[in-house]
Amino acid sequence: MKPFNKEEYNRMCAEFLNIKYSELHKGELTTERLESEWMCTYCNLQYTDSHDDFPLLEPMDYLKFHTDWNWIMEVVTKVKPQLWTSKERTLMDCNRNLRYGLIQVDKEAVVQAIWEFLQWYKQQP
Repeated sequence: MKPFNKEEYNRMCAEFLNIKYSELHKGELTTERLESEWMCTYCNLQYTDSHDDFPLLEPMDYLKFHTDWNWIMEVVTKVKPQLWTSKERTLMDCNRNLRYGLIQVDKEAVVQAIWEFLQWYKQQP
């Protein structure tokens, strides 16, 4: 398992939720997508509002899948059906770790469980 990498983790979460980097980077979001993907809206607004002050930051720098409970729970909502019904050992471990993190209200444990799941998910055909 790769060590945790914040940028890669955020990118993988965005991709898992079908939020494409190019859409964030170029601002190519339709009204329909803006309404349904509030994370893109937030990310783009933060990027647009602060780009003059922080010209080296990219839109992906504003993703908060590693710090904001609302963002984290968006991923958990999509991940948990796959985890809670699986008999595969890796997913059972992720499930145990995710439940522990949620019960203990331990953000880092939840993020780590999601990271482990995304690493597994990325390797699937």
